[in-house]
Amino acid sequence: MERLFNIVKHLKNNSGLTASRLASLCSTTERTIYRDMRKLDNYGIQVISMGRNGYHLIDSAQINLPAKLNQEEYLALHLFHSIACQNKDKNSILYNSYKSAMEKVMANLKRDNNQTNLPQSINERIRIYDNQLNKEQLDFTKLLVEALITNTTIECKYDSASSGQTLERKLDPYYLITRAGNFYLIAYCHVHKGIRTFRLSRFKKIVLIPETFKLPIDFNVDDYLSKLWQIFDESKSIRFKVRFAKNIARYVKEEIYYANPVITELEDGDLLLEVTIKSGAEFLRWLMKYGSKAEIISPEEYRLKMKDELERMLGLYE
Repeated sequence: MERLFNIVKHLKNNSGLTASRLASLCSTTERTIYRDMRKLDNYGIQVISMGRNGYHLIDSAQINLPAKLNQEEYLALHLFHSIACQNKDKNSILYNSYKSAMEKVMANLKRDNNQTNLPQSINERIRIYDNQLNKEQLDFTKLLVEALITNTTIECKYDSASSGQTLERKLDPYYLITRAGNFYLIAYCHVHKGIRTFRLSRFKKIVLIPETFKLPIDFNVDDYLSKLWQIFDESKSIRFKVRFAKNIARYVKEEIYYANPVITELEDGDLLLEVTIKSGAEFLRWLMKYGSKAEIISPEEYRLKMKDELERMLGLYE
């Protein structure tokens, strides 16, 4: 790769170098230079041969040779490449396009000799095991990305978890996000006349239609998400106060929260968590994992809901 970079550098500075001259400058053979020219073409760097007048870069002014990367920058590039490519469908267009693009970028980067083996070692030592998209979901993702880029309205079929039915909807896609390892679409629903959240795995069909929309200037996705415990908006704002036992206090503090709870350490070592959200049902499901170590102080309505759920669970074991 370093030799390819040097060939481009020499041609940028001295257009018209012959294969013989390039071989001399790069300490290699003419045959290798010919092979390198084919590689450059594969990487999207076009070089034209003018016979005795040597090689010339096409649109060489557009080719910017980057400065040398430091260790941290080089690590960062490969780390994000490793995260993006692990466990992905190797036959998908997104995977192959990204991989090809990264190869072209990395071919032109200057790096120190001690960085040569970093890509392989990073890929081996960092393993990402998260929820994977199947082929249908990858295809839907590509359509949604196109809709997001062009602000194009979609028509879709969607399996509703609440009704258990497959619904037909017309949506203006606003944002595609991930929460807890799953992909969600935040969109304006033409049926409900409001913003709704749709889980990617529940789409059955997506079609872009010849209609466009404008993203509302008064809609801030970060503000919208900050009012939710995880992802779903239940419309009604609820103020929760929950007391956690001191022997699990560290785990509560270590949690990553999408909302912004206020956590206070009490004199006896217990924790008091206070948060206002629009996701009551989601909050209860999250709280269940702490069992008897968490007590809802308020509101009374959700304290009773938790009590009823625990009594139903107890009934399963009687």
